[in-house]
Parts: sequence; C-alpha cells; structure tokens
Amino acid sequence: MTLYARFPNRYNGTMPASVEVTVRSRVFAPHKRGLQYIVVQGFIIEKAANQWIANFWFPQNYHYAQSGALGTRSGYRWTVRNNTIRNAKTIGFDWGMEGGYAGAPFPADNEGTNQSDPAVHGEHTVEHNVFERNGVSGCQGYGANGDFRYNLIQDNGGEGCSGAEGAAFKSHGYHGTFEGNVFRRNSVGLPIWFDDQGGAAHVTRNVIIRDRNDGQAIFVELGAGPVVADNNILVGSQGIVAQDVSGTQVGHNLIVASGGYSVDLHGLTGRGNTPMKDWWMGGNMMLTGGTGPWLHIHNRKVFAGKEAIQNETAQHNLITGGAPAVPPNQPGDLNITVSPNQDAAGSSFSVVVNRDEMVVSIMGDAVLDKTACQVGGPGGDRDFTGAKRTGSKCVPGPFVNMVAGQRLNVSLWPTGGSW
Repeated sequence: MTLYARFPNRYNGTMPASVEVTVRSRVFAPHKRGLQYIVVQGFIIEKAANQWIANFWFPQNYHYAQSGALGTRSGYRWTVRNNTIRNAKTIGFDWGMEGGYAGAPFPADNEGTNQSDPAVHGEHTVEHNVFERNGVSGCQGYGANGDFRYNLIQDNGGEGCSGAEGAAFKSHGYHGTFEGNVFRRNSVGLPIWFDDQGGAAHVTRNVIIRDRNDGQAIFVELGAGPVVADNNILVGSQGIVAQDVSGTQVGHNLIVASGGYSVDLHGLTGRGNTPMKDWWMGGNMMLTGGTGPWLHIHNRKVFAGKEAIQNETAQHNLITGGAPAVPPNQPGDLNITVSPNQDAAGSSFSVVVNRDEMVVSIMGDAVLDKTACQVGGPGGDRDFTGAKRTGSKCVPGPFVNMVAGQRLNVSLWPTGGSW
C-alpha cells in the first residue's frame, strides 16, 4: 500500500512542489461499445496510464488489447477533429475494434464485461489532430477504417515497447483515405504499419520521415488490395516494404532511401497461401543511396500450385542505386517487367530534405524528361501540392512544376492541413 518514487537529481532530495499520479487507462472512451456519430473536437487529451498490447491476439490476453487515451470503443462514424492527444503511457488514440480475439472462457471486450462486437463499426473521420509524445504509438486500431487526413504524428516512442505492434501508426484491416498526414521524429519501430489490409485504400500526399537509420517508412502486410499510394514523400533507410500483399499501385512518389531498397517485396510467409503479385510502380522518383538495388522482389515461390510472385511492373521511374534484384523471368512465366527506367546517376539531379525547416529542395535536370512516364494513371491527376497535372506531359515524382536546370523548394507541410 505504498507508492515509492525517485525524483530527478535537480530536486536535490526534496519533494517537487506538486506530484501527479495517473492510474486511469483512458481519458475519454465510452463504457458501452458501438456508440455512433460522436464528435470529439477541440480538446487536449493527455496523461493516461495505459498498458502495452503485447500479444493481444491470444484470447487470454484480451485485456491488453488497444486502449488509447482517447478511444472509440468499437464505435461507428465518429468525427475526431482538431485535438491534441499526448503523453499517454503507450497509445494515444485507438479507433477500431479494441477487443482481443475471443475464445472461451475469454471475452472479446478488453474491459472484461463481455459486451459483444457491434454489428457495424469504423468509417470514422479523423482529421487535423496532433498525436505526440505518447510512450509508444500515436494511433492503433484493430479493424480501424475511414478517412485519416491532415494529422501530425510526431515524437512518439521512447518507452522501449517493441514487437509486432511497434509503430507510430498501426492498423489491422484498414480501408479508406489516408491523406496529407505528417510523420516525423518517432522513435518507435516503424512510422506506418498497415496490417491485414481490409479493402480499397488510397494513401496520398503524406510525408513520412524516418529519423532512425534502420527500417522502412511504410510497411504493408497481408492483403489483396486494391491499394493506391501516390504523391507521397518517404524519407528513410528504406521506402515501402511489403509482406504477403498484392494489388498495390505506386505512382508519382518521392522515395529517398538512404540505406536500402526504395521498394522491397520481401516477405512470403505462406499464411493462407497469400501471394504477392500485381504490383505496379510507375512515374516515381526512387532514389536509393549507395550501390544496393533500388528494387527487390522475393524469389520465385509456389503456393498450392500457383505462382505467388507474378505480374510485377516497375516502369518509367527515375531511379538511383544498383541493379534491381528480381527473380529470373522467362517469357510467359512470372510476367515481371522492370524496364525502362531512367537512372539519374551522373546527372545534376539532386534532392535535399531539410528536416528542421520541413522543406525539400530538388535540383531539376534533363533526366526528368527521359523516363517516358505516362500521362494519367495513379497519382496523375494532381501532385503533392494539390496542383493539377497537365494532360500532355508526365513529370515523374510528386511535383508537377519541376523544370530542368532549376531548383524547386517545396514545403513538407501538405496543403489542406491546419499546420
């Protein structure tokens, strides 16, 4: 019945003037599951003593499932707008089916009250929020879906929690529009992890800056698409990494990968014989540092008599880095096409990302006109800034106003946000 505390040395062995002890696992979340059409707007929500979600998928660990300082409790069509969610011990915001996997005698409800899963959930609008300084994740959601737009996710991590859920943003079964969000200075394992992709998703005009020198900017896992990722700016040691995912289109992105692949289709685990096929990559800037391959595709693998790696296309991209590492491709076999792409090595083309000032500076070069990228297609309607693209000329990457011989400076704060 005693609480022990050791205060920082600056107090010289004395008590601080005030001490706050937080034991609540949440700040705001309904006890009743499945409430609909709730608006949470204009709050500062902080200081929740929630637990980490280690192995929540095991039925006996149901009470570890997602509990953010702010939580929708399996609600439907909430609007969460213009809030700051910060200083939670682990998770700032959960917006999915927060219960674990049910299995007798364990409930699906992480409060242990045996409230059943609601008939409908998700389809939320989450926009113009700040998720910062949470111990592990800014946002988590099992079955989270809806529109996630113009949010700032920064400075999360630091508690040392790791494992399968370690990301500043982690979702299971996401579908919807993921637009104009900014990720920076997060020290947890990954910036973004889309797991068990749940349907059509559009990932567009986001800025993901990986401040650690290991790992990828976006990890996508387990799904059949369709996913469209366009006009994003991804900065890290790797760009997009995939496992057991098909049906993904990657167009007009800027990927600055300092130490690994720009795109890595690396993981085939065999779960449900899920393939990794039908990837299309075109009109991107895929800038890989060093001599390592700019693109990696998993070796040939067959599940249940069918090719798991098939119909992969990477054409008309502006690239740097070593030769792509892809499986041998015989005519009529795997249908892998990685040509033509324009190498920017040796040109005056260059990209500098100023993380402090949040500006990207690009020096144009004649190689911009040599990719032969096609007008239209994923990301071909408007660029990162919102500018409309011309119907007569394709400019690779996320900036339509790039010109050979000129330097272009662009703010990394997407237009449309309330920064």
